[in-house]
Amino acid sequence: MKLMFTLLASCFFSLAPFAQTGKSTVTLTVLNEQQSPVEGATVELLRSQDSALVKTAITDKAGLALLENIAPATYKFRVTSVGFAIVLSKPFTVKENESASPSPIHLTKTESEMQGVT
Repeated sequence: MKLMFTLLASCFFSLAPFAQTGKSTVTLTVLNEQQSPVEGATVELLRSQDSALVKTAITDKAGLALLENIAPATYKFRVTSVGFAIVLSKPFTVKENESASPSPIHLTKTESEMQGVT
C-alpha cells in the first residue's frame, strides 16, 4: 500500500513542472476607413518566425477581438473580412503574464465584382 501511494505521489509531483504558467491576453481593435468598428472580422494570431497559426478570434460589435492564454513570444496578426482587403500587422511581442494591445488594424474596402454563375 505504501508503495502504491509513493508511486501515485511521485507521478503527481512529476507533472507539476508541465502546468501552464505565464500565459497572457492579447486584445486587438479592427476599424474601417471611417474609424468605425468592424464586426465579424476574422483575426488570426500567427507566430512571427514562421507564420504558423496560433489562435483565431472574431471581432465583436465594438471591433474587439480577445485572445486568451497566449504564450510569451513574437506574433503578428492577419485580419480578414468580407469586402475588405487582407491586412497583415507588424510583429509585436507578448510578455509573460501581461496584456498586450497592439495598434488598431485599419481595413480598407476592396473593389471586387462578383462573377456570375454559368
